[in-house]
This record gives sequence, structure tokens and C-alpha cells, in this order.
Amino acid sequence: MKKLTLLFIFWTALLPLFSQVNYVTVTGTVTDISNGNPIANHAVTIQVDSSSGFFYYTVVYTMPNGFYLDTIVFNLGTIPTSNVFVSTLDCNQNTQMATLPFGPGNQSLIHDFQICNTVPACNADFTWQSPGNLSVQYTDASTGGPHTTQWYFGDGYNSTDANPLHTYSTAGTYAVRLHINDTSASCFDSITKYVSVGDSSNGCIANFYAVPDTGNPMNVHFYDQSVGNNISYWHWEFGDGLSSNDRNPAHLYAQSGIYYVCLTIRSNDSTCYSVRCDTLFVNGNNGCQAQFTWYSDSLNTVYFTDLSTEAGYWFWDFGDPLSGSANTSTLQNPIHMFTASGTFSVCLTIHNHAGTCESTWCTNVPVGGNTECNSYFTYTRLGLTMNYEGHMVNGLPASYAWSFGDGTGGTGHNIAHTYATAGIYYVSLTTTMDSTNCSYTSAQTVQVGDSTQFHQIYGQVLANNFPLTAGFAMIFSIDSTNTNPYNDVSSLDSSGIYSFNYVPQGNFVVWVIPYDSVSYLPTYYGDVTSWEEATIISLGTPSNPYNIHMVPATSGLTGNGGINGHINTGKLKSGLADKIRMILLNEAGNALKFRNVNTTGDFDFSTLGYGVYFLRAELPGVTSDLIRVEITQDKPIVTVVMTYSGTHLLGFNENQSLIEGIVTYPNPVDDQLTLSMVSKKDALVVVSLCDLTGRIVISESRSLMKGNNTLRLNTAQLQSGIFFLRITSDDGTNLVRKVIKTQ
Repeated sequence: MKKLTLLFIFWTALLPLFSQVNYVTVTGTVTDISNGNPIANHAVTIQVDSSSGFFYYTVVYTMPNGFYLDTIVFNLGTIPTSNVFVSTLDCNQNTQMATLPFGPGNQSLIHDFQICNTVPACNADFTWQSPGNLSVQYTDASTGGPHTTQWYFGDGYNSTDANPLHTYSTAGTYAVRLHINDTSASCFDSITKYVSVGDSSNGCIANFYAVPDTGNPMNVHFYDQSVGNNISYWHWEFGDGLSSNDRNPAHLYAQSGIYYVCLTIRSNDSTCYSVRCDTLFVNGNNGCQAQFTWYSDSLNTVYFTDLSTEAGYWFWDFGDPLSGSANTSTLQNPIHMFTASGTFSVCLTIHNHAGTCESTWCTNVPVGGNTECNSYFTYTRLGLTMNYEGHMVNGLPASYAWSFGDGTGGTGHNIAHTYATAGIYYVSLTTTMDSTNCSYTSAQTVQVGDSTQFHQIYGQVLANNFPLTAGFAMIFSIDSTNTNPYNDVSSLDSSGIYSFNYVPQGNFVVWVIPYDSVSYLPTYYGDVTSWEEATIISLGTPSNPYNIHMVPATSGLTGNGGINGHINTGKLKSGLADKIRMILLNEAGNALKFRNVNTTGDFDFSTLGYGVYFLRAELPGVTSDLIRVEITQDKPIVTVVMTYSGTHLLGFNENQSLIEGIVTYPNPVDDQLTLSMVSKKDALVVVSLCDLTGRIVISESRSLMKGNNTLRLNTAQLQSGIFFLRITSDDGTNLVRKVIKTQ
């Protein structure tokens, strides 16, 4: 720690030597949560909130002592008041993020990360849901690292889908087994559960659905959907203290709220007994409904989060009269320090903006006691799929059990759940600390299905002006390549048409892969073979069709030579390794053919003639080194190894490319961009800058001398935005870096 302090003092002492600019420093350490040891060469992402009017995004890597550092230079004339988002990935590929506010006088930001550094053992688990017929929706709820799944449904059929829907031929009880295999090959696990399907002679299955009156949403009709033999008894508990023995009752609720409804069924001969419970959201307030959740990070301090719908005014009563005037608040998300431990009745009253709706919701909030094991959860949504993430306030290990509000549940720190229909669901998380068995439950309502705007993207693929039918198209988000990118696959039909029907907002590239790996090359929209040069599809409003003309391959010499290789995919997101395409180029830089990289990262080219070749790995959002390979009679087979390192594929063999160690600064750039690099020999290179549409805005020829070189580009006339810097040379070197221009 003393060394870190000295380093920070040294760095801050240097800052006044810079020209008169405004800056913010971001520093911290990344350590192993299990033993406190520093984690070296670990990526940390740093981004400035775009609402500041200043775009900034970079990735830095920790030093051997776990220390990271970045300086953000503002060319706005002053430092805005905004936030820096600092994030990193833990061993489970979960994002750990901190929000650090900054502004004039608050320019030295520090945040330390304590993360897991070894992938834990995997644990197989699954849940299922059946509408009462012979179809069962299975959901993988396993924990651990990324894994493959193998399902055995107990009727002789199996599946490798992550969350399969399986239809049985007959009713009955089946022994269903899930086997998982950690993609790092470090863990194998399986679990067997017995699943009752359909109208079985072994008993019955309770099920129901609820529909509110269109004229009076407080009056709810319940419909029995149970299956089984000789059901003669139905008992409903409506969650408000009232009940009914009718098969299909209607119930009038006194007030809006969330209710836990249970249906119990049985037969006269006692061969059947089943209970089904579900949460019901009752809203009779003309569109507004009060709701909130909370968590505590100290003995008596509670953080409240508003979850209400259609709220424009908030009034909180914390049920803590000894706190005096602090007992109430009109903030949307207040923090209250209670005067004692115990259970307090907290009420939230809301009004909508028009003043036509009022709703009050009260619940008991435990304060003190076991607050050391408090937890809460956050979520992101994409269509009907919700990605939930649990958080222990104390950061200690715990087990996580979820109830999704639709009759299903699951386990795990992070879990994705796909709902059958859009709606509002009451989701709860129960955490139990591994060390003390202390349990805590938090809950909130979530809105599913209608918060993301989707688009249809389509186009025709042509090869030599004829439809390409033997191939497929892929769409990739280039907004979040390093975290959770959106991608999808579409087959080409008999007219060469591809279509993606549920594309969210954002920036995308479309990539077509032909099955013929010799005649044509993988081609992006914009009719290019490199994603950096592809025409970006920005949504917003689509401009269909997005037609693509395939780029033909160049013929080359054949012989007894070959190139084989392997890509260490490391922390590349699961499911993306086999989407990498390896492009083979001749000495003149013309693309000859391509190969698919398999799921284990292997590829090979055979029947190559003697000569010089170059390899480039292609994956949208990931830049790649250009690897020089020379095949000779003495060495006809050459092996190449590449490694994924966050946003770049690094490669090496006995013959490296011309240029090494390229560094660009400052980035973001203002009036001048400086390039530092090492050249293996005297050479002529072309340095160019392209905008996101692929248009070249700067192109200059420069001479390099063997050894260290420094080049400078005048960027004063460029508009602000994102550009790609490309350096090419006569020997086929083709290096690309992203550059951000500020005003």
C-alpha cells in the first residue's frame, strides 16, 4: 500500500506539468476477495456519463500490484459536474460497477474492487413450468461459470438447448436429468428431478389464471385450469384474508396492492392433492400504483427505492415518530436513519402528475437485527427476458433463491428468466449467507415485455448478382462488445433474404457467412470484409432493405503447405468463439479464403503453396493483429497462436508483423494525435482515419525507420465523434485502433 501511495503522489505531482487543461484522475486497486492478493493485468473500464456533454470511454489494465490509473482530460473549458462509471468483470463474468461523482474541486476519484478470481465449482439445477398439458418449459438454473447443457427428459428424448420446451406423448411422472459441463472443462455436475406431466393417474396438478373486470379492475375473476382425476374440491385463498370454495370464483378486492393467491385441489378418494400459489397485482387506481423496496447497509440506516407506476409526487411516512421531522419525506428515493431497531410500518403515498390518481402502499420493514445479511437485486430487460442480479450489501458469499412472480423460481447470483406473457410481476429474492445462515428477503414489482422498442432488419444477399442461398447472416451490437452484446443469426432463404425480427435500439453490423469458404469471403453490410470498415446500422428507424454484395475471394497457389492454429478465447463471452472467422491473405494483402474457428478455438488451412501469407481473425467489435506466416520447403507447416485480451486478438509465431508496440495518445484527441511504434525495418506506411461510415477523412504516407518512431496527425479540423485509425504497409501489415475526437 505504501508503494501505491507513492505512485499516486508521483503521478499527481506530474499533472501540473501538463498544459493548462482540466482533468480528473481515477485510481484504485483490484484484489482477490478470498485472500486480499492483488490481481494483475485485469481490465478496468472507465466511462464518463454522456450527459456531461463529453464522450469518454477507455479500458486500462492493473499493474502487478493490482493498481490501476487513468487521467481524463476535459477540453470543454471547465470540468463539468457528472459521474464516472468504473467497472470490471469478476471470475463469473459478472460486471462489478461503481458510480463516482466528480466536478470542480472533486477531481481525484478512488475506487477499489474486491472480486472473485477463480471460477467456483459449478452446480447443476433447473426449474420447470407446465400449463397443464403435455408440454413442459424447462429453465436452466445452474450456478458457476459458463457451461453447456445436456437434458434427458425421461422419455427417451434429449436436448442441448439452454432452456428447452419439451412435449411428452403421454401423461405421467418422468425422471428428468440435467448434465452441465463448464466450458473451462473444470467442473461437471448433474441433477435429477421428478416431473409430473399432464393428467396422470398418480394424482393431479393445480393451476389457474386470473382476469380483472374491464370496467372494475378491483373485481378479479379466477379460472381453474387444474388437471387430474376426480377433482371434487377447490379452495381459494385470495391473499387478503378472504377465501372461496367455488371452482371459478370472482373476488372484489378492497384496495389495490399485491396479493399472494393460493388454490388447493383434491379428490374425494384422496388420490389427488395439489396446491398452486401465485402473486397477483391488483390496480384500481386509474393507472397509478404505489410500491417500493428497500435495503440497509448499516445498523439502522435504510435505503428506499420507489417502484411505483405513474407517480409524479411522493410522500413517505417511515413509522418512526421519535425521528421528529425526519419521519416523513417527499423524495422519490429517500434514505432514513431509524431511531431504534425493530419492525416499522412504512407507507408511501403517490399522486400522478395530473392529480387524478392516488395510491398508498404500506409494508413492514425490519430494521436492525440481522441487517448484516441484507440484500437487494437489480435487473435488465430485453423483451420477455429479464436478467436478474442479486447483491449482498456486505459483499460476502451467499446463496440466492428467486421467485419470479409467475409460479416459477430459480437459484444463483445472476439468473435470466423468460416470461410467457408481458405484464407486471412481483419478484422476490431470498439470500442466505454461507457463513452464518442468516437469511433476508427483498421484493419488487417488475414490468416485463413492453419497455424495449424492437425493429425488423432485413435485406438480400447477392453473389455475382445472383442470390446467395448457401449461407447465413449474423447481426452484432457494437455498443457493448465487452459485456453483453446482442447478436442473432438468420438463415438465407431461396431468394438470399435474411431477416432479424426483434432487434433493439443501438448500433449494429450485419455479417454474412457463406458455406463456400473458397469462392466468397464473409462480407459485412457495406460490402467489405472488415467490421471496422462496415457500414453501421443505427436504430432509430430502420432503412430496409440492407442488401449485401458478397466480396469474392482471390485464387492462390496450391501445394503441400499448411497453417494450423489456436485462439485462446480467455474471457471472450460464451457462445462467441465459434463465430470467429480466420481470413487468409496472400503477400499482396488480397484475401484468398477463410476458415471457421471451432468452439475450442482451433482452425487450419491446408494445401497451401510455398510463400508468404497473412492471417486476420475477424469478429465484430474485436480488433485483430495481422500475423505474417512464411511457408517454406524446410517448414511447410506453421502453427499460429492468438489470445483474446478484452477487445483485441493478439497473435504470435516465429515471424511477427512489421510494426509492434503501437500506442496512440491523447485519446480522446483534440488538435493533434501522436502515434508511437516500433518498426522492424525501414518502411513506407499509410496512416488513415475513417469515420463510422467507412469514409476516409485523413490519409497520409509516412516513412518509418528501423526502431522507435513517433508520428503526428493534425486532427484540428475533424468534427467530434468516433474514428478508426488504420496503419498499412507494403508487407501487408494492417493495424486498427479506435480514436475518439473531442471539440
